[in-house]
Amino acid sequence: MKVLERIVASSRDLVDRLSDFDFQRMEEPCEACAHGKFRHAKVGKVKRLVPVSSMGPGEKLHVDVAGPFKTEFYLNGRVYLYFLLVVDDFSRMTFVRLIEKKSHALADFIDIMATIELSTRNRLVAIRIDNGEIASSNEFAKFCSTRGITVESIVPHNLHMDGTAERAIGVVKTIARVVHFRAKFPPERWGFSILLANDLRNVRPSSTLDNASPSQKYYRMTPEISYFRVYGCRVLVPLLHNRSKADLSTVMADRVYVGPHSPSIIKCIDDKVGLLSYHRFDDCVFYEHQFPYSVQPGVQSEQRESREFPEEVHTEGAPVSEESFSSELDESLRDSLEYRRQIGMDAFRSLPTAVMTRPRELVQGENGNENSDYVDGKR
Repeated sequence: MKVLERIVASSRDLVDRLSDFDFQRMEEPCEACAHGKFRHAKVGKVKRLVPVSSMGPGEKLHVDVAGPFKTEFYLNGRVYLYFLLVVDDFSRMTFVRLIEKKSHALADFIDIMATIELSTRNRLVAIRIDNGEIASSNEFAKFCSTRGITVESIVPHNLHMDGTAERAIGVVKTIARVVHFRAKFPPERWGFSILLANDLRNVRPSSTLDNASPSQKYYRMTPEISYFRVYGCRVLVPLLHNRSKADLSTVMADRVYVGPHSPSIIKCIDDKVGLLSYHRFDDCVFYEHQFPYSVQPGVQSEQRESREFPEEVHTEGAPVSEESFSSELDESLRDSLEYRRQIGMDAFRSLPTAVMTRPRELVQGENGNENSDYVDGKR
């Protein structure tokens, strides 16, 4: 008890001493505290005037590059590891382009900028960008100085200063991760998920825009979402090759839906070869509860083999198929199998055994010996 009373008395004495201390005498901050207790200031704690504010869509853009991804994305003979994201400051509309290298980002950015200026009829005034591959290039500096564009760079290792682009990249990746898992896509298909996630983000209402979507504020009209379908579902598309009137083969082909290209055009891939194709939305038949990539790899390969080899040939004994033939069997047995298909099962069973095992002609030799066999005139 006495020890506790001593602690309370000493603490009261310390508080009385601190109350008499004049803190205004400390004109300079403590250097030791600055070294040992440094932390980044909270974002938005101090309100400062923005260098260039946007009064309409397309006047100010936030640019950033995400990547590299661990898995390469192959599409039409090109390999992608990054994606470029551009955010409109006024409407928060995002534009995404897949790129192979960071050095290719400048050309894609100029293409996106031209598209924005053409659609909004507004001239680009300012760009906020980090100190990455684009901002450090001489071509970018020359391009901005020629067009009179203000470049707002950020301090290195302070990504929160470009928070608009960083936040947009995080949202796009989150949506892409969800739809990618739902469709059971393999990791090398991440590019399609990123593009679809960007489309979904642009039509989703946002609280920062008074519950309006970025697309609605950018185009000044309510976005149309009826053309969206379940990502990764099975879709039947019409075959594009010319067919004769007498051809009775199917006119539709199985594809995998990977997102819209426009309100009237969809994007599909062939799950066998991975080629991208475009088709009219109204000409396609969607099966939104069937996912081709959700089938296990072993089961899917068995199904493909069954489609390629649907028939099996049975003899009088054990069943024999084309796959059971080995290279050591006589070539005449393969000819008999083809001959059997041509004349039919019933007619084949009525033939003698010698024809079944040796369908080629048996001709007498020059010396009159019946045991000397000639096949196609050759010994």
